[in-house]
Amino acid sequence: MGKHYCKVEKKWCRWLNKGVCVKAKQNLADVNRCPKLTAIETVRLYEVLRNVAFDHVFERLCYWYPDQKSSELGYREVFNKLRYMTPHKHNLTDLFIHVTLVKEDDGTEWVACDGRDVVRKKCINYGIEFEPWNNWVSMFITKETLDNFSYEDIVAACLYEMTFFGFEEQQIEDKANELIKSVEEYKAQNNK
Repeated sequence: MGKHYCKVEKKWCRWLNKGVCVKAKQNLADVNRCPKLTAIETVRLYEVLRNVAFDHVFERLCYWYPDQKSSELGYREVFNKLRYMTPHKHNLTDLFIHVTLVKEDDGTEWVACDGRDVVRKKCINYGIEFEPWNNWVSMFITKETLDNFSYEDIVAACLYEMTFFGFEEQQIEDKANELIKSVEEYKAQNNK
Protein backbone atom coordinates (compact mmCIF):
# COMPACT_ATOMS: atom_id res chain seq x y z
CA MET A 1 0.00 0.00 0.00
CA GLY A 2 1.48 3.34 -1.03
CA LYS A 3 0.84 6.78 0.44
CA HIS A 4 -2.23 8.70 -0.71
CA TYR A 5 -3.36 12.20 0.13
CA CYS A 6 -5.89 12.36 2.98
CA LYS A 7 -8.28 15.27 2.53
CA VAL A 8 -9.46 14.95 6.15
CA GLU A 9 -6.07 15.56 7.81
CA LYS A 10 -4.57 17.32 4.76
CA LYS A 11 -1.48 15.11 4.62
CA TRP A 12 -0.12 12.04 2.92
CA CYS A 13 -1.14 8.78 4.62
CA ARG A 14 -0.29 5.14 4.01
CA TRP A 15 -3.66 4.01 5.45
CA LEU A 16 -5.62 5.15 2.40
CA ASN A 17 -6.46 2.82 -0.44
CA LYS A 18 -8.74 3.82 -3.33
CA GLY A 19 -10.70 6.36 -1.29
CA VAL A 20 -11.04 4.10 1.78
CA CYS A 21 -9.43 4.79 5.18
CA VAL A 22 -8.17 1.37 6.22
CA LYS A 23 -7.81 2.42 9.89
CA ALA A 24 -11.39 3.70 10.10
CA LYS A 25 -12.73 0.96 7.83
CA GLN A 26 -14.80 3.63 6.05
CA ASN A 27 -14.86 5.58 2.86
CA LEU A 28 -12.76 8.71 3.28
CA ALA A 29 -15.85 10.83 2.58
CA ASP A 30 -17.42 9.44 5.80
CA VAL A 31 -14.37 10.08 8.03
CA ASN A 32 -14.38 13.27 10.12
CA ARG A 33 -11.16 12.74 12.08
CA CYS A 34 -8.14 10.49 11.59
CA PRO A 35 -8.68 7.42 13.83
CA LYS A 36 -4.94 6.85 14.27
CA LEU A 37 -4.39 10.36 15.56
CA THR A 38 -7.58 10.46 17.65
CA ALA A 39 -6.24 7.51 19.69
CA ILE A 40 -3.26 9.55 20.94
CA GLU A 41 -5.01 12.89 21.45
CA THR A 42 -5.03 14.07 25.08
CA VAL A 43 -5.33 17.60 26.47
CA ARG A 44 -3.39 20.63 25.36
CA LEU A 45 -1.37 22.91 27.59
CA TYR A 46 -3.81 25.81 27.20
CA GLU A 47 -6.57 23.61 28.68
CA VAL A 48 -4.39 22.70 31.65
CA LEU A 49 -3.39 26.33 32.21
CA ARG A 50 -7.03 27.33 32.49
CA ASN A 51 -7.61 24.72 35.22
CA VAL A 52 -4.88 25.68 37.68
CA ALA A 53 -4.17 28.62 39.96
CA PHE A 54 -0.83 30.39 39.69
CA ASP A 55 -0.13 30.20 43.45
CA HIS A 56 -0.38 26.40 43.41
CA VAL A 57 1.76 26.16 40.28
CA PHE A 58 4.42 28.46 41.75
CA GLU A 59 4.46 26.40 44.94
CA ARG A 60 5.24 23.27 42.88
CA LEU A 61 7.79 25.15 40.77
CA CYS A 62 9.64 26.19 43.94
CA TYR A 63 9.44 22.64 45.25
CA TRP A 64 11.24 21.33 42.14
CA TYR A 65 13.47 24.38 41.67
CA PRO A 66 14.04 26.09 45.06
CA ASP A 67 16.38 28.68 43.54
CA GLN A 68 13.44 30.20 41.60
CA LYS A 69 11.61 31.72 44.60
CA SER A 70 12.84 35.22 43.78
CA SER A 71 11.39 35.05 40.24
CA GLU A 72 7.71 34.91 41.21
CA LEU A 73 6.76 38.11 39.37
CA GLY A 74 8.33 36.93 36.10
CA TYR A 75 6.61 33.55 36.27
CA ARG A 76 3.27 35.16 37.18
CA GLU A 77 3.45 37.47 34.13
CA VAL A 78 4.27 34.60 31.77
CA PHE A 79 1.53 32.43 33.30
CA ASN A 80 -1.04 35.18 32.76
CA LYS A 81 0.08 35.75 29.15
CA LEU A 82 -0.16 32.03 28.39
CA ARG A 83 -3.65 31.66 29.86
CA TYR A 84 -5.08 34.12 27.36
CA MET A 85 -3.20 33.04 24.24
CA THR A 86 -5.27 31.54 21.47
CA PRO A 87 -3.86 28.14 20.52
CA HIS A 88 -3.40 27.18 16.91
CA LYS A 89 -4.26 23.82 15.35
CA HIS A 90 -1.97 20.97 16.38
CA ASN A 91 -2.00 18.19 13.83
CA LEU A 92 -0.77 15.57 16.33
CA THR A 93 2.34 14.88 14.28
CA ASP A 94 3.88 17.88 16.02
CA LEU A 95 5.73 17.38 19.29
CA PHE A 96 3.88 16.64 22.52
CA ILE A 97 4.92 17.97 25.93
CA HIS A 98 6.54 15.24 28.00
CA VAL A 99 7.52 15.62 31.67
CA THR A 100 9.78 13.19 33.51
CA LEU A 101 11.12 12.90 37.04
CA VAL A 102 14.92 13.11 37.24
CA LYS A 103 16.65 11.63 40.27
CA GLU A 104 20.23 12.70 40.95
CA ASP A 105 22.82 10.53 42.73
CA ASP A 106 22.68 12.82 45.78
CA GLY A 107 18.94 12.16 46.18
CA THR A 108 17.71 15.44 44.68
CA GLU A 109 14.76 15.24 42.35
CA TRP A 110 13.48 17.62 39.72
CA VAL A 111 11.20 17.52 36.70
CA ALA A 112 12.40 17.79 33.13
CA CYS A 113 10.19 18.97 30.28
CA ASP A 114 10.85 18.02 26.66
CA GLY A 115 9.08 17.57 23.37
CA ARG A 116 8.25 14.02 22.31
CA ASP A 117 7.33 12.64 18.90
CA VAL A 118 4.33 10.49 19.84
CA VAL A 119 3.23 9.45 16.36
CA ARG A 120 6.50 7.80 15.41
CA LYS A 121 6.86 6.46 18.97
CA LYS A 122 10.59 7.12 19.03
CA CYS A 123 11.98 7.54 22.52
CA ILE A 124 13.69 10.75 21.55
CA ASN A 125 13.16 13.86 23.62
CA TYR A 126 13.61 17.20 21.91
CA GLY A 127 14.56 20.48 23.56
CA ILE A 128 11.62 22.85 23.20
CA GLU A 129 12.84 25.79 25.29
CA PHE A 130 13.15 27.94 22.14
CA GLU A 131 9.62 27.21 20.88
CA PRO A 132 7.35 30.25 20.57
CA TRP A 133 4.90 30.37 23.46
CA ASN A 134 1.93 30.02 21.13
CA ASN A 135 3.36 26.65 20.08
CA TRP A 136 3.66 25.65 23.74
CA VAL A 137 0.02 26.38 24.57
CA SER A 138 -1.04 24.53 21.41
CA MET A 139 0.85 21.33 22.24
CA PHE A 140 -0.80 18.19 23.54
CA ILE A 141 0.61 16.57 26.68
CA THR A 142 1.68 12.93 26.57
CA LYS A 143 -0.59 10.42 28.26
CA GLU A 144 2.33 9.22 30.38
CA THR A 145 2.82 12.75 31.72
CA LEU A 146 -0.86 13.12 32.56
CA ASP A 147 -0.81 9.75 34.34
CA ASN A 148 2.22 10.61 36.49
CA PHE A 149 1.98 14.31 37.30
CA SER A 150 -0.58 16.78 38.59
CA TYR A 151 -1.64 19.68 36.38
CA GLU A 152 0.29 22.01 38.72
CA ASP A 153 3.50 19.99 38.28
CA ILE A 154 3.07 19.92 34.51
CA VAL A 155 2.58 23.67 34.27
CA ALA A 156 5.49 24.26 36.68
CA ALA A 157 7.81 22.13 34.53
CA CYS A 158 6.64 23.91 31.36
CA LEU A 159 7.07 27.38 32.87
CA TYR A 160 10.58 26.57 34.02
CA GLU A 161 11.59 25.16 30.63
CA MET A 162 10.01 27.85 28.50
CA THR A 163 11.54 30.70 30.54
CA PHE A 164 14.97 29.14 30.92
CA PHE A 165 16.47 31.91 28.76
CA GLY A 166 14.22 34.74 29.94
CA PHE A 167 10.75 35.91 30.83
CA GLU A 168 10.15 37.69 27.51
CA GLU A 169 9.79 35.93 24.17
CA GLN A 170 12.14 38.45 22.54
CA GLN A 171 14.92 37.53 25.03
CA ILE A 172 14.45 33.86 24.15
CA GLU A 173 14.46 34.55 20.42
CA ASP A 174 17.63 36.65 20.78
CA LYS A 175 19.35 33.81 22.65
CA ALA A 176 18.30 31.30 19.97
CA ASN A 177 19.67 33.58 17.23
CA GLU A 178 22.88 34.04 19.21
CA LEU A 179 23.34 30.27 19.45
CA ILE A 180 22.61 29.78 15.75
CA LYS A 181 25.15 32.47 14.90
CA SER A 182 27.77 30.81 17.13
CA VAL A 183 27.21 27.45 15.44
CA GLU A 184 27.48 29.01 11.99
CA GLU A 185 30.72 30.79 12.97
CA TYR A 186 32.13 27.54 14.36
CA LYS A 187 31.24 25.66 11.16
CA ALA A 188 32.76 28.40 9.00
CA GLN A 189 36.02 28.29 10.99
CA ASN A 190 36.26 24.49 10.78
CA ASN A 191 35.47 24.33 7.07
CA LYS A 192 38.51 26.39 6.09
